[in-house]
Amino acid sequence: MVIKMMTRIGNSFHRAALFLLMFSSTAFSSFDASVDRSHIALHETLELTLRADTDSDASPDLSILEKSFDILGTRRSQQIRIINGRSESWKDWVVTLSPKKTGTLTIPPIPFGSEHSKPITISVQKNSTQAGDITDISPVFMKAQLSHETVYTQQELILTLRIFHSVSLYDDSRLSSLDINDAIVNQLGDTQRFETTIDGKRYGVFEVKYAIYPQKAGTLTIPSLSFTGTMADPRDPFQGVFSMGGQPVRARSAEIPVKVLSPPASYQGHDWLPSRGLTLNETWSQPPDSIKVGDAVTRTITIEAKGLTAAQLPPLNIPSPTGVNTYSDQSSTSDTPTNTGIIGKRVSAVAMVPTKEGVITLPAISITWFDTNNHQSRTATIPEKSIEVLPGNISSPVRPSPAPTASPLPEKPDNLPAPAATKQQLSLWQWVALGFSGLWLITICALFWLWRRSKRSSSTLVQSSEAHSVRPQSASEQGAFRAFQAACLEGQKPQLILETMKKWCRLFVNDHSLKTAQQCADRLDSEQLRTLCAELDAAIYAGENNSITGQEILSVCSVLRKNVKVSEKEDNLSDIYPA
Repeated sequence: MVIKMMTRIGNSFHRAALFLLMFSSTAFSSFDASVDRSHIALHETLELTLRADTDSDASPDLSILEKSFDILGTRRSQQIRIINGRSESWKDWVVTLSPKKTGTLTIPPIPFGSEHSKPITISVQKNSTQAGDITDISPVFMKAQLSHETVYTQQELILTLRIFHSVSLYDDSRLSSLDINDAIVNQLGDTQRFETTIDGKRYGVFEVKYAIYPQKAGTLTIPSLSFTGTMADPRDPFQGVFSMGGQPVRARSAEIPVKVLSPPASYQGHDWLPSRGLTLNETWSQPPDSIKVGDAVTRTITIEAKGLTAAQLPPLNIPSPTGVNTYSDQSSTSDTPTNTGIIGKRVSAVAMVPTKEGVITLPAISITWFDTNNHQSRTATIPEKSIEVLPGNISSPVRPSPAPTASPLPEKPDNLPAPAATKQQLSLWQWVALGFSGLWLITICALFWLWRRSKRSSSTLVQSSEAHSVRPQSASEQGAFRAFQAACLEGQKPQLILETMKKWCRLFVNDHSLKTAQQCADRLDSEQLRTLCAELDAAIYAGENNSITGQEILSVCSVLRKNVKVSEKEDNLSDIYPA
């Protein structure tokens, strides 16, 4: 018994020792290498990270790297992590390397104690140096470069600003803002950081790009910008991480004059659009060749221009063809900054509802713009389009049945005497006459009761009389809407369009206190009608030609008239048949 127990204990200790041995071999023997980039240019740098899961004070042997790379610096860090009571620790060595030649270079296995990292392959491409006339021998200097020396007004001008530094800088570096009178300035993206070599000397570089849009012809001066920072002491082993020492440094860029020209006299476009490239295209919510009468299809037209912001792109005036009701849909604008400039985009959408079958013609849409690369006018066009509108899914009208003839009479029993039919007809007319007389008397009584008591009658016949009293007003409303429709379609002046619209609205909502177009739009609760009325009012008071056609405001009011009528009928039904 004792021997068996001793044997079991011995086996347990043996397994525990084996487990600890396996754990220690896996925990303290891991050593690997990784790089942040595997494709670089000759004068660029990369970072090699060596990681070891060990508590040893040893360091990897980096001398093996000097055959193909220059070692520019090494940083070391140690981290400890505890998860569910289990602790893990590792050390990192981050080595900044610069390739000595082009081609395919290999970071060889780096020894660390008894371990070796895996080899890593790096592709190095040839890159021309950015050598220039650098007269400033200070450790920090600036260079500014413009995309053009001469531009037109509102043409995009790209300013590239680079700050070169041959020493380490603390994180307190600052660059002054770029403010230019008579110009709009937008920064393109974030500040870029990289390294380069000039005349055999390595520099760190901060690069900032701006898009500048001159608004006035003449001479535009790009002002001098200043850069301030703190140069780290090369004798400081911590490079400013814990110390507060260092030498302040300052650099300034030179002022640059730019010649700004007025638009050429030969340009015939309605809006001045200087661009590197402008496109105009359209999309449909459904294929145009499958449109039927009554279908609601959305036509979306997009303007995209290189070197222009969305604010510079004009809104499109999409014409409304005959036989189609059009309504403005969602529109949007956006600016996309790129390394070569801003790309502006304007999207205009219109909903179209064909009202009759046959061929409808969509007029061509064109925009004239100025090509700044070739210095000539160009036109982007969506060609004229003819669409065959198919018949809608509407049932054919019911034909009236022919008037009754003598043929049905034989269906009646032959023994039915004719005088009996005559008596029935006379009796029917008598009942009809009595019914109408009774209704007339009841209506008179109901009106007298309403006049005396000013209360709502609970009689169904009285409510019927009230419904009949609306008919003269409905006829007036129809006449007012026809006058408003005629003013819009005949292209009358904005004053007449608004006056006929207000007269129709007062009759339509039965509210004669409405005096202004905005009050009518508020009463109809239409944001689109508010906008159209506001633009018409502004055009009237400014004495300018408005860009809004009468068909636009007519289309909006037609939809409101249809929708509100439906809701009013539902309300009237609830009044006639109370719960």
